Amino acid sequence: MHQKPTKTCITSAEFGRLYSDYNPRFTEVTYRYVRDRGIAEDLVSDSFMAFWEERDRLPEDVNAPAYVLTIVKNKCLNHLKVRLLHLPVSYTHLRAQRPY
Repeated sequence: MHQKPTKTCITSAEFGRLYSDYNPRFTEVTYRYVRDRGIAEDLVSDSFMAFWEERDRLPEDVNAPAYVLTIVKNKCLNHLKVRLLHLPVSYTHLRAQRPY
């Protein structure tokens, strides 16, 4: 049996328009999370790339901006979690918590 060819949810021209229309907005949202313009731009670019790489596995009627924004949000949260894990601990803060 032959499988039907899967139709992609977005063409490269549509993706270009999606990127042009939403990249500035998503970068601003991301900047509010991470407070670093370069990191915000990288996270948004990575999110668009992840969407592009997944496009053939997504339904044709996917809400592309919402899907990319969800990726952006998850990348922001992952970035913040990693950053929190690597925060330096202040020795004076630790001394203040000691009961003795």
